[in-house]
Amino acid sequence: MIRILILVVLVGILSGCVTTPSPKGDVYSAAYVGDRDSVQLDEIVVSIPKQGDDASIRNLHIFFAAVINPTRTSMANEYDARGIIYRAHTRIAAQLVDDVTSGRIDTSKGLADIRSQLLVNATKIFTPMYSTWSHSEDMRVEIVVTSLFFTNGSAGKSAQQNRFWW
Repeated sequence: MIRILILVVLVGILSGCVTTPSPKGDVYSAAYVGDRDSVQLDEIVVSIPKQGDDASIRNLHIFFAAVINPTRTSMANEYDARGIIYRAHTRIAAQLVDDVTSGRIDTSKGLADIRSQLLVNATKIFTPMYSTWSHSEDMRVEIVVTSLFFTNGSAGKSAQQNRFWW
């Protein structure tokens, strides 16, 4: 009985059920170069009045992504982290729309300042949600801004990505 149990554990470990961090030092496998996984989130568009002109608007387009890397060997995997990230996106988007429209994020500043404020606020929303996962310390997730730009009020949101698994 013990032999069978040991065999089952070994097969489970060797079959890819365990996520390991990238090795330190020389890396000989392309699978360990760069980030382990990333998630591109849907576009967030916030319409705001132009400075000094209440009649016209401009749209702020925000694209976030999340970069996922294991920090230690664990039974957790990138797919679990991806699920949490996707589920957190709605709250992040809702809060950032509120922050921009209420003026808590000053859109009259340059894009670098806006980007920094958005990133800080998105991270403040995501981190408490993610940290409730029992394996959150096994996977490092970094929220990043991948694109940020203004358009006039006639340009809307791009087509939403289809995710058949969510």
